[in-house]
Amino acid sequence: GEYTNAMLQLVLALCWRARWVVDWTDHQWLEIWMPAGGEAGGAWVPLDPCEAAYDEPLLYSAGWGKNMTYVVALGDGALTDVTARYTADYNATLRDRPLSEAQVASALRWVAHTKGAPRLQPAPLR
Repeated sequence: GEYTNAMLQLVLALCWRARWVVDWTDHQWLEIWMPAGGEAGGAWVPLDPCEAAYDEPLLYSAGWGKNMTYVVALGDGALTDVTARYTADYNATLRDRPLSEAQVASALRWVAHTKGAPRLQPAPLR
């Protein structure tokens, strides 16, 4: 987690949009917003400083063989279930989850409502 936290601070200090991504089993990484050239829109792209990986969303499920049940992105003013992006077989993942998609979405809305949606800011210099 230390590499991810350090990279998150660097990305935020550059005033880039970023989200902290947590796999509930044991790993974390970032997503950074990459604008689509001169076009409107863009995409959240995974960046894992621990694995020196960029834009490899299936690294964990296909590469490592991990069973990813809950992957949540925190930041940019939202809590978002991004599990589908990081699983090779999302339907199998849904079958393995004890909670439905609706229950996960409801829980994330509740946390955002009661605790406030996370807006990540660079740590102040001391």
